Amino acid sequence: MTDNQQHIKNVSRESLDTFKSIALKAQQKLQESQGIGAEAFASVNTMTDGGAVKRLGSISSSNREGYQALTSEPAISRVVAIDEEGETNTFYISRKSTVPLDGDIKLASYHSPIGRLASITVGNEVTLEIGGSSHYYEVIEKVRYKPQFEKPDWDSKHTVFEGDGYGPLTVESLRALLVHVKEEDIEAALDALLAGGDEDRILEGLRHEVRTSMALRDQPVLDSFQDEIFRLPIDRQLLIMGPPGTGKTTTLIRRLGQKLDKTFLEPEEKTLIDRTSGEGLLHEQSWLMFTPTDLLKHFVKEAFNREQVPASDQRIKTWESHRNDVARNVLGILQSQTSSGKFILKNQLNLLNQEVEENPQVWFEALQEFHRSRILAQLEQGVAILEPLRNETNTKLIDSIKSIMATAKKGSVVAIYRALEQIEGDVIPFVKLLKSDSDKEIRKGFIQAYNKNREFLKELAAFLDKLQLDEELDTEEEFDDDSGDESLVSATSAQKAEKTYNKAIRSLARYKYLKRSVPKGSRAEKIREWLGERIPTDDMLFTIGASIAIQNGLRRFVNASRRYVSEAPATYREFRKESLKKQVWYSAAPGNRRHVGTMELDAIVLLMLKSARELLEQSYISRNLDSHRNALLKLVADQFRNQILVDEATDFSPIQLACMEALTHLKTRSFFACGDFNQRITRWGTRSHEQIHWITNRMDTRSINTVYRQSRKLNEFAGELLEVLGSTLENHGELPEHMHHTGFAPVLAENCSELNEVAVWLSERIREVEQSANIGQMPTVAVLVNSEEEVRPMADALNELLEEVNLRAVACSEGQSLGEGTDVRVFDVQHIKGLEFEAVFFVGIDNLAKKLPDLFGKYLYVGSTRASTYFGMTCEETLPNDLQTLKKRFTNAWE
Repeated sequence: MTDNQQHIKNVSRESLDTFKSIALKAQQKLQESQGIGAEAFASVNTMTDGGAVKRLGSISSSNREGYQALTSEPAISRVVAIDEEGETNTFYISRKSTVPLDGDIKLASYHSPIGRLASITVGNEVTLEIGGSSHYYEVIEKVRYKPQFEKPDWDSKHTVFEGDGYGPLTVESLRALLVHVKEEDIEAALDALLAGGDEDRILEGLRHEVRTSMALRDQPVLDSFQDEIFRLPIDRQLLIMGPPGTGKTTTLIRRLGQKLDKTFLEPEEKTLIDRTSGEGLLHEQSWLMFTPTDLLKHFVKEAFNREQVPASDQRIKTWESHRNDVARNVLGILQSQTSSGKFILKNQLNLLNQEVEENPQVWFEALQEFHRSRILAQLEQGVAILEPLRNETNTKLIDSIKSIMATAKKGSVVAIYRALEQIEGDVIPFVKLLKSDSDKEIRKGFIQAYNKNREFLKELAAFLDKLQLDEELDTEEEFDDDSGDESLVSATSAQKAEKTYNKAIRSLARYKYLKRSVPKGSRAEKIREWLGERIPTDDMLFTIGASIAIQNGLRRFVNASRRYVSEAPATYREFRKESLKKQVWYSAAPGNRRHVGTMELDAIVLLMLKSARELLEQSYISRNLDSHRNALLKLVADQFRNQILVDEATDFSPIQLACMEALTHLKTRSFFACGDFNQRITRWGTRSHEQIHWITNRMDTRSINTVYRQSRKLNEFAGELLEVLGSTLENHGELPEHMHHTGFAPVLAENCSELNEVAVWLSERIREVEQSANIGQMPTVAVLVNSEEEVRPMADALNELLEEVNLRAVACSEGQSLGEGTDVRVFDVQHIKGLEFEAVFFVGIDNLAKKLPDLFGKYLYVGSTRASTYFGMTCEETLPNDLQTLKKRFTNAWE
């Protein structure tokens, strides 16, 4: 036995003893914590300090979860380091929580500064900031554990040892390494001999662990580069780029876990978080993670559980579901039963041309400029309306408004709003007085019409029901009154009829007074035609119109900032109308002007969020956010979160990513995304670094390239595939230096067109996978098909063939199912981003090449990089021409 082998045995013995000690201490803490809740809450006035109750409850629950985690996973690493005094320190590192230990051994959380030592390469030095002072350490030895309690005692599987002058070495089982056999126990001696000696249990390098479950690969200790990213301050905006299997998603989840644990945050981070307290959610709940698919959302949940981060469906969402909820129930863009939203979402509608698809940010900037110009024009029109209506009572007010519009910084809408806020106290009473008088006159005419015909309201309501819902409204009409369409939503038919009548009369009266023609086809014109002789007299309309015209001009300057946000949907409708006239941005007009596609809806949401953020950054707004006048801005601010995270970011459009960034809290601005341009499988997805930096100029892009998933042969295949497809090799991965995972060449079946023929070939290869892995259970296997219609038939065909070896194929339809245990899973290829399997089969790649010539290569790259060790493909005819040079890489079988 060598000195290194003996040392590893000694460390293994110490490790298992320490596991036992940590688990027992944690169990004791759990028992002690049972009574903490009542004692702690007894000193809190629950009637007056609800926030304190929530915080205490959260702390108590978090502690219990932490202790519980230690009972099943006492430590993830052991580090020996020399400090600045020359003393040798031994640290055990836990995933998150800690308990005090006896003796010289210390237990530290990976979240803590000491936890960083677990990621430092042996032989390297580091200076850590601990408790406000700097501490130097040199790492001289590291162990990475995967603890398991197997009665009657602890063990650690696939443990990696690394020290000064040796390693990395992998020990399959610490308990097996420490087996001591008495000479008189002949049977045990024989078993030990058959199991192999120490040299068989201590293996050179890093060893591959066969995937046997559907879950994100657990990486308790990050590498040094990932760890550096993981610990960056919470207010950073980060994009991590890298090939599949580099731990991007793991780094994202680990970072979130660390930033939710205030215990180990830097003082500046704690101060920042404290500034967000009292604004709704607790910091531990103030986060959102976006994924492109529901399947990926469910896939990452187990990883969140390992990090002791509660991850409900309210925290991990697809962008589509969150956007629709916000657009419908918060921003009022989409029509609902209780709101008068301007649009109806049509998911399959795509009116935008290819230029917008490839560079949506240019289109959005045009929309944004159109919105600013339209909002400014409304204010300038207000001045133009008011100027000829001067009289003794309003001259001073009109002069103040003109002065603000003239001196405000050109084009700065927010500067104008800030100045207008100073004079609103004079404008509002004036408008209210005028409104009171005009309302009385309008009501007189309404009463006269009703008095002549008691069926008047019912007939008017019936007429209004027949009017087309998407009729173009008078663009000036909204300033005639301040009630808005929202007041019509829950009204009775009679109330709606009265309010619509009032609107029409105001509009007609204003046009009469200003001697303008009523727009043809407008609602006011149609109601005038229906009213006929029942319309008020010209004199009455002229009198009403004089008041309405002034109100119309002045009302533009009352709570004008609200319209900067609320007018965005109306702006978009005008923008689309004008763009169609100019034949730019759009390839077709909608059949119904109320219909809107998904990318269009994204743009409206972003316009509203960006406009709201501009205003919320103003102190005169933020200090009065709870006032009724700022109700819409308060609703928007309530959507902000301390941390926003995005997985598979390049599958989202730049506008979608900008929407997500716009949901970050104004104080933290914390945004963390990960992705890979080579894995973009959507036409609208983000394509370049330029688009990334358009989203936010604060984005810090980092690349990671060490691949922990694939075998050497599959990684080489992936690199060559990128070259053949003309994709960027910037993010091609490299395996860890000491990784022992050669794997197998991919397999290919051509001229395989019949479903049963394909299923037979797949079933044979699947059996070979189980035989080759030889681990006593079936490794994870995925079969990828080209459409949802192919999922069920393929699963059924495989089931018949795999039945005799007691395997089941599961149709993971619509990406809504993950299957169970040893199931062979069949997916539509569009749903498999972010997933990982030991073996992957891609069916009918030549068909996909015909169907999606621009994207099939990216789908193939994504599909092949889901596999750790085994990858296979079938073609109905032959390998696509673009892939012919790869043919030499394939074999027929894994026998």
